[in-house]
Amino acid sequence: MAADRLLGTGGRRLEFDSVSTIRSWVAQGPGVALLPDFAVGGDLADGTLVAQPLAERTELALRVVWRTDREDDLREVLYAMAA
Repeated sequence: MAADRLLGTGGRRLEFDSVSTIRSWVAQGPGVALLPDFAVGGDLADGTLVAQPLAERTELALRVVWRTDREDDLREVLYAMAA
């Protein structure tokens, strides 16, 4: 939805399941990707990638969900990171 809103619905699109894979593909050739700041900070600083200004700034909120019957220690780690 964010890509449609920010980049339009035209053009060829590829979807990947890994931020690092997306970053690598964009770094190797022409292309545009929506990536979080933490994934591209070094690439932006050294010029490997260039941030493109968007006509509209959109903040995305991500949620982590899991089944109620699973009580993992990961939940506490995630809450601590979000604080």
